Amino acid sequence: MNKVTVQTLVAALLSANVAILPAATPVIGVAQSNGSIMIDNARTAGNATIFEGNTIETGKASSRLQYKDGSSVLMASDSRGKIYSDRLVLEKGSTQFSSPNHYQVEAQQIRVAGTETNASARVALSGPTVQVSSLSGTLRVTNAAGVLLANIGPGLAFNFTPQDAGAAPPPADKDHPRRKMGAGAASGAVIVAGIVIVAAVGTTIGVLATQGESVPSQAISPGRP
Repeated sequence: MNKVTVQTLVAALLSANVAILPAATPVIGVAQSNGSIMIDNARTAGNATIFEGNTIETGKASSRLQYKDGSSVLMASDSRGKIYSDRLVLEKGSTQFSSPNHYQVEAQQIRVAGTETNASARVALSGPTVQVSSLSGTLRVTNAAGVLLANIGPGLAFNFTPQDAGAAPPPADKDHPRRKMGAGAASGAVIVAGIVIVAAVGTTIGVLATQGESVPSQAISPGRP
């Protein structure tokens, strides 16, 4: 579907719902699917208006969320997330997004946003691990407290896994082995602010940072996600 058609569709669906919009729940765009999707546990097919705070769940078909501001989010099949005007809270499955306005995807304790207008990313949940891949542009990854975990360049991928709640935090000394590797962490892993960070197979670890201090990058092998 070309840009003009998408914009026309968004405008038509939004105008059709103006008269019945709840004042406290603004319209943020439309969902488009070749199959059925669940919106707040109500099944719908084809195109549907989406509101702030809706929970979207896909079935066998993927669904594209087209926002009024131009952001575009593709939710893969068998995925679920809560949507807002500026972010998607991914609860299950995977998603791809591109946004001119620094749209953000949240998963577990991880927050992913592009730092450039052409940035696009893939974010997937695999058990407790959040897999983040940059499809274009540079991604900024932080935890829930806003601490920078990684800047991910184009074509690179990282896995992020929160530590067990009962695990001892790494020492304050950034040069201590447990700060760099973590107790029991896999080779090549780094712990930053309670998150285990490891480059996915066939990628290169980029710049890691904790509270404004850079940690030397560690190359594994060049590749693509």
